[in-house]
Amino acid sequence: MQTLNISGVQTKTYEYHRKPTQGEIKFGYGATHYKSFDESFCTKEDGTIKKRLKCPIDGLIYTR
Repeated sequence: MQTLNISGVQTKTYEYHRKPTQGEIKFGYGATHYKSFDESFCTKEDGTIKKRLKCPIDGLIYTR
């Protein structure tokens, strides 16, 4: 799994997954999709890790 790191500062990431959309299944991409998110995006205000989150890039819901 690759993550984009522009700043050069190493941060902790968490891996989330989601089921494929109907469009992805139609075009042959029917596998489970995985994505890594930065720790700052995955934590709630109280410091616990979110079980579900919405990706700011594709707008899809990922679960942990």
